[in-house]
Amino acid sequence: MTIDEIKQLDLWKFAERYGYFEDSKESSSDGETKMYRHDNSDKIAITRLSSGRFVWVGNRPNDERGGTIIDLLAWLEAISPSQAIREIRAGITNVSSLVKVSKQPRQKPRFDPTKIKEHIASLRSVLKSDYLQSRGIQINTYRNRRFDDRIFEDERGNIIFPHENMAGYCGYEIKNTGYTAFSAGGQKRLWSSKCFKDDDTIVFCETGIDALSYYQLFKLDRARFFSVAGRPSDETYKLAIRSVERLTNPLVILAFDNDEGGRTLTSKFNSKLQHNICRIKRHLPEKENTDWNDFVKSKMPTS
Repeated sequence: MTIDEIKQLDLWKFAERYGYFEDSKESSSDGETKMYRHDNSDKIAITRLSSGRFVWVGNRPNDERGGTIIDLLAWLEAISPSQAIREIRAGITNVSSLVKVSKQPRQKPRFDPTKIKEHIASLRSVLKSDYLQSRGIQINTYRNRRFDDRIFEDERGNIIFPHENMAGYCGYEIKNTGYTAFSAGGQKRLWSSKCFKDDDTIVFCETGIDALSYYQLFKLDRARFFSVAGRPSDETYKLAIRSVERLTNPLVILAFDNDEGGRTLTSKFNSKLQHNICRIKRHLPEKENTDWNDFVKSKMPTS
């Protein structure tokens, strides 16, 4: 059995053999990420990637565990990864009969804007969020008037950043501890903060969490914040340009991540906006391979 074949073994079933059970309330709607709990209070998230491989991450406070079935077996049995590989190949009890999971073709969820709008209307405002505060986001940040009715919370405690197209709500970012997703059948366009008449600045970020982080760090009280939630579509760029055109000669801050993807986004946004009447500032975190929330968390007091 090759290493790649080992990493495609059914990690969901493997975890269940060690006493973990799925928490369906915290599992993703697409069925690819499942949250597992144990009677000993342990909690892990297991994801099946598009490649067919399984990966997992620990979900306890300050948890640095994670990896593949090799790493989980090594942790559970207190053995080295190389020993775990040997035991998997030898077919120890909890690995024997595990098979590669065949991905069943799923029909792509249909875009239903009415359903999306109804769901967003059912959400509650965020009064206090343990998740946001675990990310270093202070309560006076996410409850600032700039973000009023622009961030929501569902019954599971997930934080919701609704995206809009020209017609209104079209999807939403979903964030929680160890979990990031986008609404099934939704369209990634732009999440935005509230806008006020005296605004003179626009800040583009990769995620809603980054936008909150940037506001908390720099307190730009006349700035409008936007999130693209990853790789933008052509429609997203059109919406971004439209948002810039609504202001007279605004300062546009490209506050993406300091990694390859963030630098690519910065270059593309710069290219798309260079023909508009605006001033462009590139502002990436100083440290390589970090985002603005990493910077916020680095300032959190250590216990």
